[in-house]
This record gives sequence, C-alpha cells and structure tokens, in this order.
Amino acid sequence: MKKISEFSKKFYQIDEASLQSSHNKLKLVANRSAFLKILNSVIDGIPAKSADPNYMNFLITINDEEKTILASDGAITIIHSLANDENPVLKSYEPGTIEIPARHFVSIISKLEGEEVILTQIENSFLNITDNYSNFNIKCSRGEEFPQLDIHFTSSHTFEIDGNDFLNLYNSTAFAVATRGPKKHFYGVKIGVNNNILEFVATDSYRLAQRKVAVENNEKFYFIAPVKALSLVAKYCEGKKVLISEDNNLASFKVDNLTVISRLYVGEFPNIDRIIPVSTPFVLNVDSKIFLNALDRVATILDAGKGQCVVLKCNEDGAELFARSEQVGNSADPLAGAEFEGNQFEISFNYSYVNDAIKALNSEKIHLCFASEGTAFLVKNDDPNNIQIVTPLRSSACLLYTSPSPRD
Repeated sequence: MKKISEFSKKFYQIDEASLQSSHNKLKLVANRSAFLKILNSVIDGIPAKSADPNYMNFLITINDEEKTILASDGAITIIHSLANDENPVLKSYEPGTIEIPARHFVSIISKLEGEEVILTQIENSFLNITDNYSNFNIKCSRGEEFPQLDIHFTSSHTFEIDGNDFLNLYNSTAFAVATRGPKKHFYGVKIGVNNNILEFVATDSYRLAQRKVAVENNEKFYFIAPVKALSLVAKYCEGKKVLISEDNNLASFKVDNLTVISRLYVGEFPNIDRIIPVSTPFVLNVDSKIFLNALDRVATILDAGKGQCVVLKCNEDGAELFARSEQVGNSADPLAGAEFEGNQFEISFNYSYVNDAIKALNSEKIHLCFASEGTAFLVKNDDPNNIQIVTPLRSSACLLYTSPSPRD
C-alpha cells in the first residue's frame, strides 16, 4: 500500500502505524469498477438535503454475516449486498462498520484509475482510500450516530414478478400520482393482489391509471408505496426478477443484491368499478401517433401554466382538436383517419392528462370512450388490463374556440 504523505500525516495527525493496525477497524480490497457500480445505485437513496446530517452518509458494514452498503432518508432505504459469488466485488476484508460522506466518497472512487480500491479505517476518525497510486484520507465514524432504521420485519405477504412486468406496471401508472394536495396517500401507487392478479393504481383525483398482470399469489391484500421507492426499483429491474414483500406498514423490493425498503402510505383509493363508465355510446378510434401529434400542435397556442384546456369535437364525419389562448390566439387540427361511433359530441380536457394517458398505453391504436360530455372518460387500447381514466374540464374553465364542424 502506498504510504500516506508527510503532509497528510501532519494535517490529519495520523501516525503511519495506524494504517497497519486493523483491530476492530474496517479494511477491504475491492474491484474498483464493480464497487463503483454498486455505489452509484445506492447513492440514489441519499436525499438532496436533510435535517439529520447522518442521512447524507453511507453506512458500510462488513463482517462474516453481512457485507452491505446502506443509504436512507429515513423513509426509504437502499441496501446493496457486496456478496456476489458469480462476480466477486470484495477481494479481501477485515470486519468493521463505518459511516462516510456519500457524495464525496463516490466522487473519489469514480476518479481513481486503478483496478483495485483499498479502504482502511484509521483510528475511528478517518478512512484511507487508495488505488496504490492516488491517496485520500476522509473523515468517517463508526456509525454509532446513524439513525436506527425500522427495516427488519417478518413478511406476511410475498410474491415475485418479472422485472419487465414491474417496469410496465410502473410506466403505465406512476405518472398519475398526485404531487400536491392533502391526500398524502395519493402521492403513492396502490399495489394490490387479488386472486393471482397484481394491479398498480395511481390517481391525483383528476385522472386515474390502472394496469394488471398475472402473479402467483392467491391472497387478497394491498398497500400504497411511495412513487420514489418504485422509481428506484424500476431503474434496475429490467430483465430481472423482483421479489416484493409487505408487512407492518413496510414493503421491500429486492432485485438481485439490491433491496429497497420503504414506509407505506395509509389511506383509501377510489373504487375503480364505480368510476369506469358502464356504457360508452360515444367512441373515438384513432391512431395514437396522429392524435399525439395533433394534440401537441394545438397545445402550442396555450400559455404555459395558465391553461391546459383542449376541446375535442366529433361527429359522423370525423374529429378535430381545438385550443384557444386569450393572449395568443387559437388553433385547430383535424384527426386524420379518425372514426367516431355515435352522434355529434364535444368534450374539453386537460391536454397533458390525455397526452400522458396515451403515451402510457404504448399502443398503435387507441380508443377514447365517452358516456357523456360531463363524466370521466376512458382512454384505452385493446388490452383490458391497461386502463386510463380522465376527468373532463368544464366548458366554463376553457376559452372555447368556436369553429365549423370537423372537416373531412
């Protein structure tokens, strides 16, 4: 190992013998690139800021039973195991536990150039980091002041799903969670299991997104997980398996050696069966790309942050989108090739809600299904397990653009 410089010994008041002493102090040798990959996944659990400075740190625990790196903001915790028989990260170690500034630590490891990184705890105050060329000594502690986290539980509900299914569930629903308002449980996604069917549901009271997949679990239960926790899982689950466990207001999501543990929201979600229209006599069938492009064009006229209202007019000849801005002007765009089932119909909606819903369906053809001009409507494809519901806007909330009926 490269010796600490004379400047470092003087500045940190470290004697060289401290490096050689490993009694009750962490020491490890790791493959640098594999170690860095793990650090970059765990750092997602570090908050941007925290009233408790300990949450800005990694907790690294190395012993015969546990070899982990942990990050937490108090509500969501990420734990990554360093034990990997197929692709070993650790080459050697001596047990110990340290708490270390996360972002500085990752930055240092990323800028080293050696194949190996060597960490050696010096006394109880510093960690020596070297690749046998560059050398750093950064402040650390033994982790006694790191908050005690409620992350150990006996799961009462456990099931496993394909990572690609998880990703589809997440992408089809997470965008619809609330970002403000008094109902904090709407900040999360409802994850429910009922007779071997898993569903994700999200709503902000103005729109609702639901997607279902089959799962091997015949129980009936649900929980509401923060969307941030699910986003961390979605980041790493593609092509893998996700083991989901829930109990006692906690849920864990395990992908390979990465585990995300989260506190849960408590609350009731709306009964979807009461929201979905029983009968939809008005149906617009249209190519999704044509609709999205037309929607994007007409919405260009709207003032950012002041109005999101677009009007859809339909009759037996086709359909057309309209928008109007008091400050800018108005716009209109026909939906080429659209087919409308029903009599003349008109409805106003938040364009970004419909835009999000159509993108979430990820389908070539879409169907907008209406019961009446004043009730929530469906945006769907031919998959009955993927449904988007949008609440219309009142005509009084829109600066309606008066135009001739839709053109051919």
